[in-house]
Amino acid sequence: MNTNNLIQVHTLTDNSSGFFFKSFDDEKSFVITSKHSICDQRNSCDLYLSNTDGCCRVCPKEFNTNDIQLFNNDDTSALHIEKIYYDKVKDLVIINVKETAHDTLIINEKSISNYYVSYGFNSRDFGVTPLVFDVPRVVNTLIYYNLHSDPTPNLIEKKKNFHGISGSLIFTHHKNYPTAKALIIHNENHNDFGAESLDTLNFSEINDFFECTVFDQRLYIPEVQMIKEISQQSLGQVLKTINGFELYRPTLHSEFEEKLNSGRFIQITGLSGTGKSVLLRQIAESKANDLPFLFIKSNQLTGSNNWLEYLSRVGLPSFSISEWLISLEAVGGVPIVFIDGIDRVSENSKPIVEDLIRTIFNDHDLTNWKIVTTLRDTGLEPLKVWMGDLLKNTNIQIINIDLLNDDECLALAQQTPSIQKLLFSDNKVKEIIRRPFFAKVLTSLKANDFEPESELELINAWWKRGGFNENGQAIYNRQDFLKKLSELKSQNLSNSVKRRDIHPIDALDSLEVDGIIHVNSKSSTVDFIHDIFYEWSLLYLLLEEEHNWLDKIESFGQPPYISRVVELLAQREFIDDQWVNHLANPKFKELRSQWLRAWVIGPIGHPKFIELNGRYTQALQEKDFDLFNKLLTWFQAEKTKANPIFLEQPDKLQLAIQYSWPSDAFLWRTLLEYVLKLIPNTQHQLYPQILKSFEIWQYAGIHAPSNQMSKMILDVSIDWLLEISQKERANDWGEIVNLKDFKFSLINLILVSIQSNPTYTERYLKFLLSEPELSREIFKHIVGASSLISQHHPKLLADLTLKFLLDELPKEHIEREEREHQRTHQYFQELLAKPEEERTKEEQLKIDRRALFFHQAPYQQIQNHDWENLSIKYESRQFYPSSPLKEPFFSLLTHSEETGLQLIRDLSNHAIQAWKQLCEISEQVPLPTIIEFPWGVHEFWGNEKQYIWKKPVWINNAISSAYMVLENWCFEQLEQGRDFDELIQKITLGHESVAILGVVSVLALNKQVVSNSIFPVVTNFKILELDKYRFQQDLQEPSTTLMSLQGESKYQKDIETVRHNYIREGHKLRLESLLINYFINHGFHELIKDKLSNFKTNLIFNFEHEKTNQPNIIFLEERADYYAEYGNTENYSYQKIEENQLAYYFDHPHNKKQVESKEYKQLNEFAIYSSVAYWVEKSLEADAIQNNYTIDSVIKLFKDLEEKDLFQDACDVYEDSSTHKSMKQRAFSALATMILAFRTDRKEGDLEWARDILNQVIQLPYSSYEIDCPPASLAFHPKKFLAQALVSEIIHDTMNDLTFSNLLNIVESPSHEISLVALKECLKLFDKHPKLTWSAIYFAFALCKNHLKYRIYRSDKYQEAQQELDKVYESVNNYLESDDDWCALPTPDAPWMKQDEDISKGVESDTQWDHEFSGKVIKLLPEKLLHDTSQTYILNFFESCLEWTIEKQEPSWLEENQRFEDKDIIYEWNHSVSSTLARVVGIFPTEEIKAQFLMPILKLKTDACWELLYPFIENYICSYIYDAQNIPDNALDVLDLCLDRFFKASCFDKKGYKAGEISGFDLPKISKSLMFVSLDQNAPLASRFVNGDWTEIGIILPLVDKYIRAVGWTESVIHLFLKLCERSIQNYPSHLYADQILGLISSGEALNWNEHIYQRISNILQIFIDKEQLMPIELRQKFLIGWLIKVIEEAQLFSKTNFFKS
Repeated sequence: MNTNNLIQVHTLTDNSSGFFFKSFDDEKSFVITSKHSICDQRNSCDLYLSNTDGCCRVCPKEFNTNDIQLFNNDDTSALHIEKIYYDKVKDLVIINVKETAHDTLIINEKSISNYYVSYGFNSRDFGVTPLVFDVPRVVNTLIYYNLHSDPTPNLIEKKKNFHGISGSLIFTHHKNYPTAKALIIHNENHNDFGAESLDTLNFSEINDFFECTVFDQRLYIPEVQMIKEISQQSLGQVLKTINGFELYRPTLHSEFEEKLNSGRFIQITGLSGTGKSVLLRQIAESKANDLPFLFIKSNQLTGSNNWLEYLSRVGLPSFSISEWLISLEAVGGVPIVFIDGIDRVSENSKPIVEDLIRTIFNDHDLTNWKIVTTLRDTGLEPLKVWMGDLLKNTNIQIINIDLLNDDECLALAQQTPSIQKLLFSDNKVKEIIRRPFFAKVLTSLKANDFEPESELELINAWWKRGGFNENGQAIYNRQDFLKKLSELKSQNLSNSVKRRDIHPIDALDSLEVDGIIHVNSKSSTVDFIHDIFYEWSLLYLLLEEEHNWLDKIESFGQPPYISRVVELLAQREFIDDQWVNHLANPKFKELRSQWLRAWVIGPIGHPKFIELNGRYTQALQEKDFDLFNKLLTWFQAEKTKANPIFLEQPDKLQLAIQYSWPSDAFLWRTLLEYVLKLIPNTQHQLYPQILKSFEIWQYAGIHAPSNQMSKMILDVSIDWLLEISQKERANDWGEIVNLKDFKFSLINLILVSIQSNPTYTERYLKFLLSEPELSREIFKHIVGASSLISQHHPKLLADLTLKFLLDELPKEHIEREEREHQRTHQYFQELLAKPEEERTKEEQLKIDRRALFFHQAPYQQIQNHDWENLSIKYESRQFYPSSPLKEPFFSLLTHSEETGLQLIRDLSNHAIQAWKQLCEISEQVPLPTIIEFPWGVHEFWGNEKQYIWKKPVWINNAISSAYMVLENWCFEQLEQGRDFDELIQKITLGHESVAILGVVSVLALNKQVVSNSIFPVVTNFKILELDKYRFQQDLQEPSTTLMSLQGESKYQKDIETVRHNYIREGHKLRLESLLINYFINHGFHELIKDKLSNFKTNLIFNFEHEKTNQPNIIFLEERADYYAEYGNTENYSYQKIEENQLAYYFDHPHNKKQVESKEYKQLNEFAIYSSVAYWVEKSLEADAIQNNYTIDSVIKLFKDLEEKDLFQDACDVYEDSSTHKSMKQRAFSALATMILAFRTDRKEGDLEWARDILNQVIQLPYSSYEIDCPPASLAFHPKKFLAQALVSEIIHDTMNDLTFSNLLNIVESPSHEISLVALKECLKLFDKHPKLTWSAIYFAFALCKNHLKYRIYRSDKYQEAQQELDKVYESVNNYLESDDDWCALPTPDAPWMKQDEDISKGVESDTQWDHEFSGKVIKLLPEKLLHDTSQTYILNFFESCLEWTIEKQEPSWLEENQRFEDKDIIYEWNHSVSSTLARVVGIFPTEEIKAQFLMPILKLKTDACWELLYPFIENYICSYIYDAQNIPDNALDVLDLCLDRFFKASCFDKKGYKAGEISGFDLPKISKSLMFVSLDQNAPLASRFVNGDWTEIGIILPLVDKYIRAVGWTESVIHLFLKLCERSIQNYPSHLYADQILGLISSGEALNWNEHIYQRISNILQIFIDKEQLMPIELRQKFLIGWLIKVIEEAQLFSKTNFFKS
């Protein structure tokens, strides 16, 4: 520690010590010392003077800062105090001072040492003296440190010397980063010092108090420098020179810096030998620059299963990953973890890497940390399976290392002239020598004129020399050593090879000197310096085994990482013409398919494969191209890498895997050349698999220049596509199982290739335009690629859109139907003229049914939808929802604005032409709007609805989307600085609909434009009127447009764009507001006056017949006068605001009259009433008065607004005055309720005033709307407030004789909402007045009998209703006056009664049950009713409800297989009853209750069962599985019964015509619930499963197991099961999953699964194996047979899994 930070603390009575430091965030500076050090009241404190133990620790006093002086060491001027924090339980203060400190104060609980040190002012020596302490001990809450520096203490001397030591800090005995542990507060006996612990400070409270981060709480591990030494050792194993020269690749280093700034996970990928590790070493060295860093080689982790084991092996103390990384960064280390060969990490050591990644991405203290790794480009497994879950939300940056480029080769050649010729050779040697590792090997061989054309030739030369340049016996000794080392390493990849295990040992030294092996002297282990040397050595070990090489691999345990060695072996045997002979080896069938896979793939890597593949091809074509098919599948799995474009985007990992790229372009080019040559002789059924190979090549070439291979692929693809698109095609195409999917895959391939090869898309689009019809599915695919097509073929895209959308115009439609009618008429005339005996049976049948062929002049009828569609085909629903992002309009305007504008113009003009024709057919004559633009006169058609075509209200989605896109595009153009007049001319030219002027107006308003181009629009009478309508509609936006989209997450971008568009000012203004700008503009002043004054003489009409409509004329003249006022100078005023600047104001006379009017006053009052009602509602909901108003202020305001007989009016007339009075009623009722609800401290006069108001509310009659529309929502209704007030009176014991009956009177309301609010309030009385609550429940259900609730408000029709109601009140009163605790609740009567004439059928009973209202009441009933003594009555009621429901849905008189046509829709009732019964069965887990309430539902035979069963299951699972603290013992038994019934659904009958189709409304929901995946959103408050915690999954597994084994053959169920497994992947037992899937596959049943299902199964399997390694080997072997044979060989769908490698 820095002793310059010591502080002398002086008070009036004493001197002490302190410590001066700055905050961790450099915001402020502080002094920490003891509380009693700054105390100025010691001499007067009785507790202190009497030595009361611990009195200073809990002292609540704060001291006068004027009496405290803080001196920094020898300074004479005191620090300036700003603020003091007093610890509540410690003798400690922290003082904020103005001066600036230089050092932070480190506090961390985990930091400890053998000794501790403090510094104090030595009063005798006048200096600073160190004190050294032993390890402390804790007594109660104090820490005691014993002086280590004075073994024979002089206690008196200690006291004398260190008087004033209080306030000093005690630190760990660490030289570089001492950590503060305690603050000394007093001397003790026996050389002890008492201290307050700093580890237990309330850090968050301190930070909040000072509004900064006060302490540095990072852990400083003293051994952090050892990390650097260990990393340097690992770094040293990466050889970075070629013949002594270090090749620096500046392009890659620059790319790395760019990637490092863009993401936190960077992958350096490339083929073996391309220099990945060297680049990683160079990056690490440049970043470290002698600072600590963490570099891990994959083999360094060998033998460690977790992080702590790894630390132990390398000799580091056991701190967590987080603590090590924080400490490393704290001392200035490099915040990057470098991992070399992440794909080579052994299975046992993978948890270390997983923990590193998880910690870095999830710990908020490690946000600066990044990970840089290297891995080979030989497959997708590390990303797809192992790290996929960890990295799914990360943007993964990729640096792909290719062969050396010309500049790099030139640099290398200058240093190593011997290989210059090879580096720049034109033959295949260049492919080898330009890999840096191979170049290093070649230079080390010192072999003149050796030009290897393949890796195999290089290996052979290397091996012949014993690894470089040995001779004689040394060659064989080294070869034997290398084979032995590779053998031992292969036997156990998880452990290093011990030196003592290798014989002969004499070759070890020379191999180490040559850089082939590495010896760890500390652990006496040996390993290859590079993986390639291991693979080459193992190759010769396998060659030595000849035909028994598979036995050798089996003896190793079949390690997956040696696949490349087998590929090299296959190449060697291929060249020796022995490859085919090995295929007969029976071991290929016994061992994992991985080895056959490598054997088949291997030969393709040899440069001479194309010219020597004769016997190879013959073998692949056998058994219907069996091995050829496998080759394609396996190649896609083994030789691809994740798409780097998607990897760099968070949440796109699965897409990166799905759209993978070739990992080795040379290898893929060879494969595709081979495949293309075989296509003419290949069966059509293999084309889909070939196409997948094409796709992988093309995905990588989307943005690349065209290449010959792509052209060859696309030539084949377009020929296929055009051939299968023909109606007449060859029968061979029938071999393809799903030709439709194949076709769309071809379309996608053509479209994604448009950037590099646009002519193929052009050819296909022209073909589609030549076809008579364009299907919706094809168009959807085409439009999905609009952003690409619009850059190359915009005109074709626009033409295709018009072809898809434009329908015949109305007149054409009528003419066509007339012609068809005439032809049909003529046909039947001729048929009838034919003698009957000469007619065929078919002709006679047509005559008998000729009425079917004739309609009453259908072509003369105009339907409502005709006005909406306007001759745009119904396919316009393809454009739902209307959005400013809709394609192809968006992309066309972005990339080819002329084409985009023309498309919108053609579409709009076609629609307005249809509108004009519809008007004509309807015998209306529309009138155009003439606009004289500066560039010419334009005629526009349409009225209000056409003016707002951009809103999807009166028009189809295609038109509204087009105008939305256009308007948004125009906004963006103007924001980018485009000239307004030029843009308006461009978008209006050629348009015939007023819709374009609607866009123009909003643009002008947004920019407040005053120009010649807009003047004729602004001064057009009709446009001003149309824009007034537009403005009124826009007031409801964006709510109207977005109404149907709320909650639809898939439309989120559309929603956000629509919202953004309506935020713009142009939508918030009326066009008439621009008249002011023109009037005050000198250039337009006189012109606008003339224009406006002529409105009255040139009235505007929509249709010809309106010209004689006198009321319409009067209205238009009034509007003309209104606009004329904008040209009246008297209505303007101005104010000077700055020099030469005036502000003009316009005051319309109409507004003056409006302000002075009664209507305006009422409008203001209405706003106040509405606001008060809302305030009351929110206050009552929160049970606290909200801040908007105070009760007193509102009382004062309202007493001046009181109105006699206010509540006598039902406000039944739809007028403004009625609306105003209705809101006033609500506000007064709300205020009165507020006064009674928050009555504390209220005056009695206020309470009485409130009661008087509420007595009036009781008399308020219901309106006809409230009576006629019971389910309607009624915001702020006075009686809803009244119910809450009455219950408040009962709760506060201020009720009178009428209070409760008035409350029941509200329950009696015709409105559901009002009744339910009143009933809900009554439920609050249950604990205090249970009989009142029960009476209210009784009353509510009694009103449901024969719809009494509604009949009482229709006394003219139902005179008996009042008598029935009186009887109900009588029953309630009798119960209340009785001694009975409870009474039986009213129940529904039998729904059916027999009819005499047909005893097989019932008719509805005379007394029906109001199931709609009663269902809502049941939902309200609290669970406590089931726990009270009322339970018998409530259970009896529920039983009656269930009996009625079942009889209503499935009558007892219904005979077997008899259809029931009279079923009512009582969904809400069913849901309420069934949900409640789920609670009942859960609360009473007895067989009797189950038989009473569940079994009747399960016994139902019709779909009524599912309607009742779904809410039962879902609510039961939510209540007793997801949310319950403890799951009831019988919960699974209940669900098991439900599952058994579910199995009996007809969809599971395999002989049924809808076998496997789980359809309908409720069955799909049941299927989700029983698989426990019904909730898609996380529920954090749940107890299990839906909160993300699946640790208790074992509870539900028996049910899941039964479910999946029984009906997992259906696509729906297996999909749900896989979703469950994906969610619970960390906890689902892998062996059970494997057995379940295997059981389904090996069952012999037909599986209704698609390709996607198989891929998901594969992914989950791989994750299980990779994460757990728990699946027994015997089960894996079973899978090998059951899965591989059935799925891979037949479906080729398990193509991208590493499952059987593991």
